[in-house]
Amino acid sequence: MSRGLILGITLLACVVVGCGKDKSEAKKRDANPNALGIDDLQAPPPLDASPGTRPSEGTGSARENTNFQAGAGAVQNIRKAGQRTATLNDMQQLGLLMTQMELESNRMPQPTDVKNAIRRDAPTLLALIEDGTIILTGTRDRGGLWAYETEADKRGGVGLVAGTPRRMQADEIQQMLKK
Repeated sequence: MSRGLILGITLLACVVVGCGKDKSEAKKRDANPNALGIDDLQAPPPLDASPGTRPSEGTGSARENTNFQAGAGAVQNIRKAGQRTATLNDMQQLGLLMTQMELESNRMPQPTDVKNAIRRDAPTLLALIEDGTIILTGTRDRGGLWAYETEADKRGGVGLVAGTPRRMQADEIQQMLKK
């Protein structure tokens, strides 16, 4: 007999006989889906439900602060990691636009100038600025804090410094706002 034939017969025997596990546990699990702990996987309510931190109804563009929250649960912090990635991307786009404006005019753009430019070039960024998800500082310092996400000055979060988005602690943002 060849090796291939022996292997084929062995695999066929394993499939027919099975692994010998007790099937009664699987039947109980199938009958009661909550036995798997699916209820435990639901996201907990946010720790801070103060006004201005919840996504606004209607526009669908608002996001809350994306900083890690101890005790918020794994599912909630994974969701925040996804939001944080989106916020970093939005801040990167805002930084590129503001850098381009600064190079063209040889001065830092003011929030009204940024909003006017964004209105035609990036309407989704405009929605985030208008609903308060991203806050423009209006700094005149090229190396300063250009923008930050909502409540980043209280809990930490994403800031736009010198055109580069990065995660920052609340005290770092507060220090840069004082300059």
